[in-house]
Amino acid sequence: MWALLGATAVAAGLSAAGVRGQPVPGLALLFLLAGPGAALGWALPSQPLRLRLLAGLFGGLTLDTLIAQALLLLRLWSPRGAALAALAVTAALLCCGALVTRRRPTD
Repeated sequence: MWALLGATAVAAGLSAAGVRGQPVPGLALLFLLAGPGAALGWALPSQPLRLRLLAGLFGGLTLDTLIAQALLLLRLWSPRGAALAALAVTAALLCCGALVTRRRPTD
């Protein structure tokens, strides 16, 4: 799963950089849908798996909607901007998840 998320993150970065290719748009779309949700689910390590899956699924869709609404409101909408915003949100959630898992005491 992490390899797929990494591949889609690379594709989203390539899409944000303007690289055109056959698999790039599809993988970038997959990242836009799965990236924030996977990062949000990973940022909740102490919760049960079912709750993490639900929070990741619906939280990811909510974050994508908020990104799109913010870009439309600011009249900055573009596919490249959306990919960069999704990458930024995913990176921020991954950093928060890393801090949470590092601070969590091990048994």
